[in-house]
Amino acid sequence: MKKILLLFLIIISTIIVEAQQAEYYFYTLKNKTPLRSKIFYKSLINIGINNDINVDSIVYHYINNIANKTYKSNKKAMNANLWLLSPLFHMTDNESSADVIVGGTYHLDKVIESTEKLMYEASSNFTSPIPYFEIESTNKVNLTIILNFKYSNNTLVDTILIIKESKRSPKAKQKTIDELVSRCSNKLTTALYDEFDFINREVHYYKFPKVKIKDKSLKKEFENAKQLLNNGEIIKLGNLYKDVYNESNTKEAAYCVGICYELIGNFPKAQEYYKQMPDFHTKTRMKNSMILYDYLLEIGAKLTLGEF
Repeated sequence: MKKILLLFLIIISTIIVEAQQAEYYFYTLKNKTPLRSKIFYKSLINIGINNDINVDSIVYHYINNIANKTYKSNKKAMNANLWLLSPLFHMTDNESSADVIVGGTYHLDKVIESTEKLMYEASSNFTSPIPYFEIESTNKVNLTIILNFKYSNNTLVDTILIIKESKRSPKAKQKTIDELVSRCSNKLTTALYDEFDFINREVHYYKFPKVKIKDKSLKKEFENAKQLLNNGEIIKLGNLYKDVYNESNTKEAAYCVGICYELIGNFPKAQEYYKQMPDFHTKTRMKNSMILYDYLLEIGAKLTLGEF
């Protein structure tokens, strides 16, 4: 009877803190864009005879924008990955100090094609079809860009090919060469986005499991846990969960600490705590996160890992 009473007293003295949930951005690597922290841009050389599109200016301004871009989320979804809140790359005017030199060539071809096409006029069952020739015309614009990424030990090459064409048709008005040139120019920006914007961003809901707290004073501090989460004050929240973990040493508390480390971008530390409460979806997400983390280290980005 005494043992049962003692067990009951232990149960009622343990305080269970409700689980918290919030929406955050989850980043993954889209494709390995060969850019490093210092970029020197050499003007692209036009090897064609047409200069209707200022390709060099478009490419330069786009790369310059990417070099100064941050991946900070909007106000609807919070993000505390500290090393994604500052530009990963920057432009330099000193070619000798650059990690990579971006240059290359481009050419724009404008083609007007006309071909005779044999047609047959519809006829009745009593007469043979009447043959005739119709002129089929095609306006075409080809834009080819060769980008070279020169490193100290090797050179990588990427090709951007944009083709726009319009044929004369009874159902649609044929577009002029100038219209097709304009479409190529607009498409170039999209093509550059696909080439250089190498981080995917998607919404992920992080749910903190319930944790048990025996210390009443610590439980009092947890009254503000939800507010800290909603405000994106993850380091303060992480400290609270770490105190709980040091007190209880439970796998649920360890998992909560791991979430906080993941949200501030300290993926290696997050993995240490996640190991205590294995979860398939978390392991899959962290595998992708580490690919991004390792790649940024590989290209020389200076990462500042959050700590608490």
